[in-house]
Amino acid sequence: MISIIIKLFFEAVFLLMLISCNNTTSVKSIDTSSFGNINMIKEINGQVYVLNATTSSVHIIKDGRLELFRDITISGRDFIQDFDMEDDTLYYSNTYDEIFISSGSEIEDTMNVKNPDRIAVLENEVFVTSRKVEDGFYYIKKIDPDTNMILKTVRLNDEPLQGLVQENYGLFRFKDSLTVYNPVRSRIEKYDSGLELRFKVDFKKSSEYGNMYISENSIRILCVNESKISVLEVHNDGRRQMFDTGIKSENIDIGSSCVTYSAVYLYDYIDGKIIIRDLK
Repeated sequence: MISIIIKLFFEAVFLLMLISCNNTTSVKSIDTSSFGNINMIKEINGQVYVLNATTSSVHIIKDGRLELFRDITISGRDFIQDFDMEDDTLYYSNTYDEIFISSGSEIEDTMNVKNPDRIAVLENEVFVTSRKVEDGFYYIKKIDPDTNMILKTVRLNDEPLQGLVQENYGLFRFKDSLTVYNPVRSRIEKYDSGLELRFKVDFKKSSEYGNMYISENSIRILCVNESKISVLEVHNDGRRQMFDTGIKSENIDIGSSCVTYSAVYLYDYIDGKIIIRDLK
């Protein structure tokens, strides 16, 4: 009898510890209802940036609020899809077949690139994925920003896609490599700077996946799991772990949201807010 009581006591203590951990998990939000349309939240060099596509401005999240980081002046066509930064220079991909380059508030150079969507800058070379199909195919393209020449293109689907198809490819850089989330092949693909495929991880085709965080030992990717936002972590040795944020996926755009080593930044496009949830 005493052993049973002791067992029940420790089970109760363990349950209280779990409840306590869940209750103390930090969940905050930033109101963006009057901010404009957010097309991307991205971590660069340890800082989290937010792209306001409506005003063509980039903001930084500091102390739980948004601060203006860079605001460029664009005449006319200005719907920005994505951005990346190398040193102090920002590269913006535009829906009008343009990539703007700027280190301040004015556009210093413009690259003419057909159909750009996601963008990554690596060793002074620009990489973009296709926003829509080109003769049935999506591509990742490597471009020299000085000459505007396309140095290499790689197809991201094996067979031509028919009809009205809209796929959202994720493109991320880590050190000297690029990682693509490929929804058509339902896998992560890692490329070197010469766009040679070096590594791949397959996923369930029934699930929806979003943006990624890449480190030396693993890849984290946002996904929808049982109508909630989860983070799938894939280790280099093949092990997989799933972390449930407890946040409903209904209004969350995981293709614009961000996952880092310590938190997720989820864009709720209906209520107009960024939900910040610690992963500790």
